[in-house]
Amino acid sequence: MKKKLLALVLLLVLAFGVVAPGVASACSNNSELAKYNQAVSIINSANSKILALVRIAQTTPYNDVAWLIASTNSVTASAKYKVSLLGYKVGCTYTYYVVDGQTVAIDPLYVINPRPTTGDGR
Repeated sequence: MKKKLLALVLLLVLAFGVVAPGVASACSNNSELAKYNQAVSIINSANSKILALVRIAQTTPYNDVAWLIASTNSVTASAKYKVSLLGYKVGCTYTYYVVDGQTVAIDPLYVINPRPTTGDGR
């Protein structure tokens, strides 16, 4: 009886030792994917704020181009910093808007790094 119990315990230890590295690897991939998704969420939130700032500037009756540029630069800098803490880089592609009779280049953001794959190849 004791031999069977010892054999079962050893079998479980060996099985866990073989399975554990794969589990840890899958968790790290999921962790990377979670960090990437958080980075994308930060960028999406920043882009929504930027678009809202543009719409506000377009609808006000006074010239607020300087305010718009300063505000969007602030949102952009904050988002880039937060995403960099997660280990990702941010790029931008300028979009042009007419605000108070002036064409203004505003920079919506995107994550440069490719989306990490999960342990199952997705």
